This record gives sequence, C-alpha cells and structure tokens, in this order.
Amino acid sequence: MTNHEILEEYQGLMQEDLQACILFATRYLENTAFMPLGAESP
Repeated sequence: MTNHEILEEYQGLMQEDLQACILFATRYLENTAFMPLGAESP
C-alpha cells in the first residue's frame, strides 16, 4: 500500500502523520534482530 493510498483511505491523516509513524517504527525497531524464516518443504 502506498502513502497515497493510505491518505485516500484515511481522510483525517496527513503526510506528516505517516512520516511520524515511520520514524517511530524505525527508532523502535532499530536494535531488534530479525531471523529469516526457512521456507517450508511441500
């Protein structure tokens, strides 16, 4: 979903709101280690 699509879907939001959410998520997760998941065999 693009920023434009989100802003159209949620009329009360502004571009600055999305930027604040992304900044928050970036700072919150910056010291988080992610482990890749292996693909399941059929």
